[in-house]
Amino acid sequence: MGIVQKIKNMLWKGAAVVGATNSLSRIVDDSRISMSAAEYDRIVKDFKYYANRYDKVSYIDAENVRRYRPFNSVNLTKRAAQRIASIVFNEQCEISFDNDEVGKYLNDVLRTCLESF
Repeated sequence: MGIVQKIKNMLWKGAAVVGATNSLSRIVDDSRISMSAAEYDRIVKDFKYYANRYDKVSYIDAENVRRYRPFNSVNLTKRAAQRIASIVFNEQCEISFDNDEVGKYLNDVLRTCLESF
């Protein structure tokens, strides 16, 4: 994020605090959210990384011309997560919590996720 964008974000957040605007550009602009902007940016970057969406790579070819190409990766994080999930859920694991309502809810969510695959 460039310096100009940081200044825009600070001004926008200040306008949201005094009520000059009714919309938020990001979730951390809301005063009720106690997450720092740096943490939010890290989460966004991690989602981009996990989804295998990278910026284009620039290079200079043999004719001294700058060219761009897509970044090619093996997407190791996604493959590792899929492998671990398949090992864990092939063992028919059961997730439990002290609070029964939370445990039932999360087991239902995980069950519907497994059924969708």
